[in-house]
Amino acid sequence: MTGGEQGLEVETIMFWLPPRNPLRVLEIGCGTAEGLGQLLESGRVLEFVGVDLDETAIEEARARWPQATFLCADAARLPASFVGRFDVVLLRRPDLLAQPQRWREVFDRLPVWLRPGGRAIV
Repeated sequence: MTGGEQGLEVETIMFWLPPRNPLRVLEIGCGTAEGLGQLLESGRVLEFVGVDLDETAIEEARARWPQATFLCADAARLPASFVGRFDVVLLRRPDLLAQPQRWREVFDRLPVWLRPGGRAIV
């Protein structure tokens, strides 16, 4: 993805964010958290938690964005502390066809992680 496409994607995400401020954001399948800088610079994000199964990507994201939290974990098995915690859950480019059962479990959990009035952005 080019820098221009990345910027467009972040602009689209910003458009769909709930109107409340500040926001707690969970990104499932965050990889190296490309585009996170724009979200953080917006001043609208109080807490960002990224989750991915790729330890190398998580280590890179941690080094790049120390103010955020990154977990190498299976999103369908996140801790109980995530229940009702987030205003936004982002899922960018989920590989639904490659792992349909795993993603079904993640989608089933979305309402559990979201606060009332929260949004899932796919």
